Amino acid sequence: MTICASDPKSWKMCLVKTSPCSLPTSDSTHQEFCFEDVKVDNEILTGTVYNLPGHINPAPLNGMCSPFDDRPNVSRMTFFFRGVKEGNPVEIVLSGLGFDGPNPIFVGGFVALQPKQNVPPQSQLEVNFDPGDTGTGTGMQAQCDVN
Repeated sequence: MTICASDPKSWKMCLVKTSPCSLPTSDSTHQEFCFEDVKVDNEILTGTVYNLPGHINPAPLNGMCSPFDDRPNVSRMTFFFRGVKEGNPVEIVLSGLGFDGPNPIFVGGFVALQPKQNVPPQSQLEVNFDPGDTGTGTGMQAQCDVN
């Protein structure tokens, strides 16, 4: 079984904003999310993303999951979701590699983007990132602690 198998999974993800040139600063912002009920069908990924702690403000999650032919324990993974910061919509794209094993993990990076103009916020998922922010994203396949 690979990370991209069709059975539903949950992921606890942490996104960390870094300054230009990827040098962490004292004002780096991190935020934890729970990706729940993540399913993959023909490499198309769907699920729901929540803020942590509290398991609040659900938003749709979609993306892709594709294992490497010659390394079935490693998969390319991309997650897309929309949040809001101070009432303004922000698109988050998280992309990287998933590593299967006894405790599957994800390692990658993210970019926060400005959505197309005149697109109303579709969620109340609060994010700490502004369009143009970049950073790292790590996570593990696990049930999320909702407290």
